[in-house]
Amino acid sequence: MIGDVRIGAQVHIAPGVSIRADEGMPFYIGANVNIQDGAVIHGLEQGRVTGDDGEPYSVWISDSASITHMALIHGPAYVGKVLYWFPFHCV
Repeated sequence: MIGDVRIGAQVHIAPGVSIRADEGMPFYIGANVNIQDGAVIHGLEQGRVTGDDGEPYSVWISDSASITHMALIHGPAYVGKVLYWFPFHCV
């Protein structure tokens, strides 16, 4: 994990996950989120989404979302309260 990443309570980040807010930032990962093995989350320098708090983010992942094994989320991206599975690719 690198960069400005804001993480809520009770978040599970499994081994092998890459969370890179090194270009686009900030990221928001809500409470009770489950990010499984091998997922990659990366944001671009340009482009933003509006989080539920009204602020701009490179990546917003809502509370209680589940990001499954090997998922790729490439921001700017807004991920709601859903289940994303391999080989899902969010751009």
